[in-house]
Amino acid sequence: MELTEKQEAAFQEQERLREESLGKLRQLTGEERQAAAEAFQLKRKVALQKLFTEEQWKRWDDYWTAYWSRQDSEPGPPDTSGPQPAMPLAAPDLEEATGRFQVARMNGRVSLVTPEGKPFFSLGVTHIIALSNPAEGEPNLFVNRFGRDWSNAAPEVEKNLRGWGYNSTGYGTPGPLGERIPYAEGIHTADTSLYFGNRQFSYPDVFDPGWQAEVKQTLRKKIEPHKNNPNLIGIYWTDMPLWDLQYGRRSGKMNWVEAMKSLPAEAPGRRRYEEFVAERGDQAADEDFLRLIARTYYKVLGEETRRLAPDSVIFGERYGSNITPSIVIEEAAPWIDAVAVQPYGNLFNAAEFDRIHRASGGKGILICDHNISFPTEEHPKTMWTQLPTAEEVARTHAKYVNDALAKPYILGYHRCQYIDRFQPHRGVLKQGLVRADGTPHGELVNLIAETNRAVLDRFANWDGPSRELTPSENAGSPQR
Repeated sequence: MELTEKQEAAFQEQERLREESLGKLRQLTGEERQAAAEAFQLKRKVALQKLFTEEQWKRWDDYWTAYWSRQDSEPGPPDTSGPQPAMPLAAPDLEEATGRFQVARMNGRVSLVTPEGKPFFSLGVTHIIALSNPAEGEPNLFVNRFGRDWSNAAPEVEKNLRGWGYNSTGYGTPGPLGERIPYAEGIHTADTSLYFGNRQFSYPDVFDPGWQAEVKQTLRKKIEPHKNNPNLIGIYWTDMPLWDLQYGRRSGKMNWVEAMKSLPAEAPGRRRYEEFVAERGDQAADEDFLRLIARTYYKVLGEETRRLAPDSVIFGERYGSNITPSIVIEEAAPWIDAVAVQPYGNLFNAAEFDRIHRASGGKGILICDHNISFPTEEHPKTMWTQLPTAEEVARTHAKYVNDALAKPYILGYHRCQYIDRFQPHRGVLKQGLVRADGTPHGELVNLIAETNRAVLDRFANWDGPSRELTPSENAGSPQR
């Protein structure tokens, strides 16, 4: 369903509100949850009817009426809401230090391992590069304080991060900072990021030798500056890829299978789909062709990345936790060393992480981008789940990271954003640890520093997830 640019922005805001509401609903039970869900659905229906034209609303409503009718009449997937069998940890035992970061089993968990052979729980911050990209009207610290030179900015950023208990950075790390602190690097391999508008978003024909040659050239260009840096924790591919067939349809972006069907008759992807239908006949399901797309895509990326950076950890794509089918992760698994996940919400969803862990065959998971925000006087609207105050954010963040650490396959947690950046096109603040003028969000960073130090201490003394720590114990939850 084609949307105008204005409709697209409004729809993405509705999707953000939907994710936020789902996070709140998960905290409720019974009749209270049912009532809240019905109220939310009514409010969303009214909002979408205002957003869509009459014809668009009819298409949307007809599709979802038919979809839920099928769900009610067909047997669903196995119930995974209860305890599931533990998945063996899929990582080799540590044999020796390699001078590069690696993933191995250590102390009863899957762990990142430093170049010196020490276990490493990565507590990082992403999008440091945003310091050099202020919005209109925001102070330009990069020019005025650092003279447009990351060599000048990197020492201050590193000092702040280490002072707040962070030991690494995520994607969006400038080169001079990557020489001073462990970091992960992201490489854009397809225009399939969920947040792209319709004009920028597209699914590549992964069966096309021309596309395969282009993406290999992209990998060579992007990996070359980093492949010999011992501070490189690992390599990511595309951010927030849209794989889910149903989500693709309802977002107005089509889905990958439909995109291959719509190619010209002579296109490799169209020909491969027609071969698939001829092979399968009545059993030719879209989910199975999606698996074939993923298998082809990840083989191209995996083989070339491993060839170019044989000693680097490959995290693969940065998955949205609730929009990535298990079959896609299964196909990525042979080509990656660990899984990168971007969750949403203010509670650690153990069942969802367990699903991803099982789908990967037991690999470690790095939470590569996550945040919880609070409103400010200047910016009442913020990205991510919003809580009323900085203190509540810090306390909730502490519980989230400690709940994550309790899973022996979690490799680390990277917080979204170093510096506040307003996004005019969405009318929201992407909130960081420091304000746009460079001053820290004092209460937030002080409490997060307490959490980070306690988490790293708990990791260093890990003896297994035998029990949950109580609030009175120092499990990284700041006490006031």
